[in-house]
Amino acid sequence: MTVQCKATATETSEIDFRCTGGTKGGIYDHTFNHPIDIIFCVNKELKAWVIPVKDLKESKVGNTIRLRTEPTKNNQGFQTHKYLIYS
Repeated sequence: MTVQCKATATETSEIDFRCTGGTKGGIYDHTFNHPIDIIFCVNKELKAWVIPVKDLKESKVGNTIRLRTEPTKNNQGFQTHKYLIYS
């Protein structure tokens, strides 16, 4: 089993699956281009999520998700609250 770790310190707890860098911040790769089974995510409050990549791919998420501790009011977006393991 392979795990990719992602951390965010943003106010919105947003995780980006694009790999960026360099002096101009260009996109050079995407997390889903690799044989990864699980994505472990942590936000600035040290809350943690374990999300199976197959669930992300099946839901057809774009380049980003927001780490949430509760469901959205209208059930839109990827429901990360289901994968919360530590808060």
